[in-house]
Amino acid sequence: MKVKAILFVVMFACLVACCSDAHARRWFRGRNYSTTTYRSSGPTFSGTDQERAYQEAKYMHENRIYRHVGGVIGAFEGFGIGGPGCATCTPRGGMTLTADAHYGNVRVRAWR
Repeated sequence: MKVKAILFVVMFACLVACCSDAHARRWFRGRNYSTTTYRSSGPTFSGTDQERAYQEAKYMHENRIYRHVGGVIGAFEGFGIGGPGCATCTPRGGMTLTADAHYGNVRVRAWR
């Protein structure tokens, strides 16, 4: 009986730890990628979607910052590390690719 109780407590603690980590990742991701404060504190890029994607890829590569910087290009943006053909996040559908740029080992794509 004691073994079952201990096992239950250990499994419950693991479940709580996993859920809290997932919640923290969702909060952190949403906080960094969607708040106005974050976007206004980063670099600003100008031009067409293609030009902005190239500027962002260059900035990320040169500064070794591997996260979204300067806000979202278009309606959806994905980036990847590994070269010109590496995988990036993609939208579920209904959008058109408007930019696909790489610099060094960083690839940035945007959709509208």
